[in-house]
Amino acid sequence: MSRSVAAALTAGNPDMLAQNKPLCMSIVLTHDQELRDLNRAYRGIDKPTDVLSFEGGDVYRTAAAQDNPHNLGDIIVSMDQCSINAQRAGHDEDDELALLIVHGTLHLVGFDHMNKVDKARMWSVQKWALIALPLSSSFKFPR
Repeated sequence: MSRSVAAALTAGNPDMLAQNKPLCMSIVLTHDQELRDLNRAYRGIDKPTDVLSFEGGDVYRTAAAQDNPHNLGDIIVSMDQCSINAQRAGHDEDDELALLIVHGTLHLVGFDHMNKVDKARMWSVQKWALIALPLSSSFKFPR
């Protein structure tokens, strides 16, 4: 997972890494029910999703994150959705998890996909991050 985070930061915000300061974030691997609860509470959408990101650690406040001024936030992944996504895309779950961690990390450093322009920009940066990772030959880039 750390490779996925590093690839996302290198592609999406290299200045953050260049500062050579310790960064803190939480990555939580869980199941559909928790993502559904969080999606309903924070986004008003009553269904599970594959990944949610919370800047500044709004959800899971670990002791390290609370006291760290360089806390990026929380990424919460539904492993149920990870498995479904991987099957649909025709690649393995490890590759899908890497994609979800990259995607969530990019959200933490300011990327979004709420409109066509932002989506194109985020997907481009996401692709560069994924190219840097040792993904299987069956991996299919999202469109």
